[in-house]
Amino acid sequence: MPDEHNIKIPKLEKEKESISSGEFNVTIGPIEELNNYNIANASSLIERFNSYAPPNVWGVWNQVASHGGRITFNISYKTLGDTVVYGQVNYYSEDDWKTEDFFESVTIRTGNAWAQVKVRFKGVPLGSAVEGTVTN
Repeated sequence: MPDEHNIKIPKLEKEKESISSGEFNVTIGPIEELNNYNIANASSLIERFNSYAPPNVWGVWNQVASHGGRITFNISYKTLGDTVVYGQVNYYSEDDWKTEDFFESVTIRTGNAWAQVKVRFKGVPLGSAVEGTVTN
């Protein structure tokens, strides 16, 4: 019976090469390319999310990001219906869990911990679908 955990790594014919298995794509190249990349200064899309803002009550919490250590997240959303939608974000701050109200967008700075960032919404006076993004 063959070893199920035996992973064969193909030999690269070039200095940098992409491998595709049909399920995922991987690019392999010299590690030196990563040494000059400063993730703290990079602005990138982390997550897109969909949620629902029920009428006049807070909806369920939806996890939109997770983190290890201090990081800044920008969370924004748009309403797909013709109503006003308010948001709340829940995250671990410097020393405790914090919940903040926000409208359309918010920037948060997490504490030095492994934790999740969650959001929920409320529509006034009607409910609405919500589309959002998380960037850093």
